[in-house]
Amino acid sequence: EGIATGSVLVVKTHRPSFFATRSGQSKNSFQLAIFIIRDPYDAIISERNRRLAYHADCLSNHTQTFGREYFGNNFEWINLVTNELKGWQKLIEFWLDWGQTHPLLVVQYEDLVNNTSRGIDVMLRFIRIQISLEDIRQKLSVQFNSYHRKGHGNFTHYTTQQISQVNDCLRKTQEQLMRTGMDTKYNLYVDKYVRHYKT
Repeated sequence: EGIATGSVLVVKTHRPSFFATRSGQSKNSFQLAIFIIRDPYDAIISERNRRLAYHADCLSNHTQTFGREYFGNNFEWINLVTNELKGWQKLIEFWLDWGQTHPLLVVQYEDLVNNTSRGIDVMLRFIRIQISLEDIRQKLSVQFNSYHRKGHGNFTHYTTQQISQVNDCLRKTQEQLMRTGMDTKYNLYVDKYVRHYKT
């Protein structure tokens, strides 16, 4: 992250306008970009677990999950949900704006999980890198899934008010995507969680 010398093919960043704010480079130094969107319900829970693991000094087990007492009406969790939703929307606004004048591929994280080799093939074609599907599958045979959490725990992490917050954010995001003409299935997130977390 942060290398802008032309010595690498791909630069990964979690930060909107990363080069404009940290390395002194313009965001337009990217030739093209792949924006991976993740369901905010899962993303915020993962971030909460990551921070708790860091503060508990269990980075050696960063896939650890924490119990219901750290969610729901927990003060830190309440603030995290509000702040992460703001950041999530800003991230989307940044890349959708950038995509108006540059090649941008929007990919859903869940699609990558469900069909990883196909998703990687689509992304590699977009950035014009030639690797066969067979080579991709061979590389994916390495057990990298050990770095991922296996679920978040069998309880509801969000209060009714927080569910309304996230659903409202999802609907606004869908409106943004429709206005920019982005071809995504993002409305599935809205439908899924309006049903699953019925208020």
